[in-house]
Amino acid sequence: IAPLIILRLIGALIGARILLSMDTEILSRFIGFVILIPIPFLLISRAGLKGVKSTHSLRIIGLILYLLISIWTGVFSPGGFTLIIYLLVFFFGFTFIEASATQKIPSLVANIIVTIIFIRAGIVNFSYGIPLVGGYIIGSHMGASFALYKGNVWVRRLLITVVIISSIKLLFF
Repeated sequence: IAPLIILRLIGALIGARILLSMDTEILSRFIGFVILIPIPFLLISRAGLKGVKSTHSLRIIGLILYLLISIWTGVFSPGGFTLIIYLLVFFFGFTFIEASATQKIPSLVANIIVTIIFIRAGIVNFSYGIPLVGGYIIGSHMGASFALYKGNVWVRRLLITVVIISSIKLLFF
């Protein structure tokens, strides 16, 4: 997990700096397209349902891509979680539940740092942010409990459904 934390932190710092100086409308359309790319593979493969042993080469490629995705999520969060799950499943051999659980620690560290950057830039609306934290904590607990109860097949189906709906929203609305 340590390399993921370091790469996530570096990527988030770079991405947050980029976000403060760019228009995100074009980026949201691009994300809507990119997160759809792995869907056909998910539909025809069993990836993410059972953990598999990954090769050293795949993990190295995965770490490089993880850094790039971390920069992306620092710029524009939508789609980032999905891409990280794909990456941990395809390049590290994790199940969907393992991927989700593993990415929580690097994401927490990166989110704290990025939040500090955004607070210092004066762009955080606390009247919305504080209740959102409460909802996030409650929803995450419920979601994690339900995922553990239902298993990887259910998580995979939910991921595919949410990605398709999110892509439609990002591409057309």
